[in-house]
Amino acid sequence: MEFYLPFIRLLAVEGAKQSPLLPLPNDRTKMYTHEGKLFKVFFYEEMIADRNILLNAQTEHSVLQLATTKGIHNLCQLKSVLLGFNHVAYELH
Repeated sequence: MEFYLPFIRLLAVEGAKQSPLLPLPNDRTKMYTHEGKLFKVFFYEEMIADRNILLNAQTEHSVLQLATTKGIHNLCQLKSVLLGFNHVAYELH
């Protein structure tokens, strides 16, 4: 799979897994549940069209990753990063 955003390529290099989510093209829900797990979703199309959405995705990834590695329990923990054909999803715990 080819990723055009440098941030997404970096996530792929860091070992992001393939996403099992299949969000519909017109469904722009940001939070999903799948098999009892909670996911925060950012769509590539929106990140390309709006730099603020891309910056939000990058910032949230950094904050969640830091909270997870430092054991900050009053924030969600980042369990994994998933890449799909049209989205990146953060699995939260």
